[in-house]
Amino acid sequence: VPTTPPAELSAVEKLGSANCQSYDGSKTEAAWRARARIMASKGWSVVSLQESTAAGRKVMCDELKKLTGHTWKAQDLDGKTVAVIWDDTVWSARKPRGKRFGSPPTAFGHGVLIQPLLHRLTRIGVDIGSVHVRPKSIVTVAKKEADVKVIRGMTKSWPWAIAGDWCLDHPAGPGIRATPVVD
Repeated sequence: VPTTPPAELSAVEKLGSANCQSYDGSKTEAAWRARARIMASKGWSVVSLQESTAAGRKVMCDELKKLTGHTWKAQDLDGKTVAVIWDDTVWSARKPRGKRFGSPPTAFGHGVLIQPLLHRLTRIGVDIGSVHVRPKSIVTVAKKEADVKVIRGMTKSWPWAIAGDWCLDHPAGPGIRATPVVD
């Protein structure tokens, strides 16, 4: 327990989100390294990823290690496209929890991953989430809203930040901030 109250975690660390567009964007090693350089330039210590691949996450973690001098770790949701990566020098991980969307789940890996992380310096715990809601090209608005309800139900007692591809035309709700872009 710190002897003095720590500053808000948001004032201590920068958290990021990156939709890597691996399904229609470049999957080359150079592209994954470029994505990592962008992340490092932002000073992020934890990143919610969507549309990433296992191979891409490995390249990004290796590149981030070269750029920051720190070891980076990754956790994905069932080996699919939703993941969280973090600087292991800054954060220690706890057991993740996740849920794939759909019955049966989509082959693409739409879902939510919650990665509990403990800040090594302040000892503040935070649930970092990565989400990719199913798009309207494959489900109804009601099913998309059901995906969001699942996400909200997965938050626990720790503070949390969930970022990603919400695929919502009009995102709304307590604690939700979104870029005003249609689905």
